[in-house]
Parts: sequence; C-alpha cells; structure tokens
Amino acid sequence: MIVITNFPSFYKINLYNKIFEKKKIEVIFLGKYSQYRFKSFSKFSFRFKGKFLSKEFYEKRIKFLSLIYLWIYLLRTKENKLVITGWGEIEFWFAALFFKKKKILILN
Repeated sequence: MIVITNFPSFYKINLYNKIFEKKKIEVIFLGKYSQYRFKSFSKFSFRFKGKFLSKEFYEKRIKFLSLIYLWIYLLRTKENKLVITGWGEIEFWFAALFFKKKKILILN
C-alpha cells in the first residue's frame, strides 16, 4: 500500500509505524518539513519505507517537479492500493485521477 501525505509529523509517523507492524506500506511525503512547525515536529525514526518528493519545506516545494516525481514513481510501482490523505494539493488530485490501479481516497 502506498500512502501520499503532505509532510511528516510525530503523530503520522507513529501511526504509519504501527500500520507497518501489520501491513507493508510505503509513504510518499510531498515535503520534508513545514515552515510553520519546528523541525523536531518530524524528527522520529521511520520503520516503514518513506520517500520525499521535495527535500525543502512543504510550502515552498516546486509543485510541477513534485508532480513529475510522483508520476514517475507511480508508473514504476507494482502496488495496487493507494491512500491519499487529503484533497487540497494538486499532487493528491493527480494521483486520484491518473492512478489507474485500485485506490483508496481518505479526506481529512
């Protein structure tokens, strides 16, 4: 299962680590940090496979490049389940509309 979310935070990392104990997941983060949160907000160890589309702040990422990286990643994956954790970003809409395999949409 692939999860797409905005940026890591302690509660998401704890949740994904717990899910990973039962099910293999990969998490794609749109950005590494938020400029509105302390960096320590997302300083925890991942037990799951995590990928960052941008190493910069989530709010300052180049959305076009983020879309390209996401598109390439989704084309190469063999995974058939996709969890999208929102609807407010262009990357979420792109994944929902163009990921032709089975998908799950979660709105927050």
